[in-house]
Amino acid sequence: MLSDIREGMGTDPQFMTLADVYTALERGVLDAAMSCGTCGSGVRWDGVTDYIVGSIVAIEVNWITMNKDFYDSIPADLQAILKEEGERHQRTSRDWVETIWA
Repeated sequence: MLSDIREGMGTDPQFMTLADVYTALERGVLDAAMSCGTCGSGVRWDGVTDYIVGSIVAIEVNWITMNKDFYDSIPADLQAILKEEGERHQRTSRDWVETIWA
């Protein structure tokens, strides 16, 4: 769907790893890049582009989705890691909203 939207805007979407975007912008291989705001600012795309235009800032949400049977099959220590890392991501995202994006 996202590539259809971009094509409808007259672009030629190219997919690449996040790690390759900075160099592609720097060398002119890409004219623009689209990603979440924290992704673009976190990897300093502003150092190789004239403009960064972002969406209205909101608390970032990411989902890890799995069915209950699969989740229940994961060892308890790994379930604890998933919960701990999810909570860490939530705290970090909230901190960024209140500090960096404010």
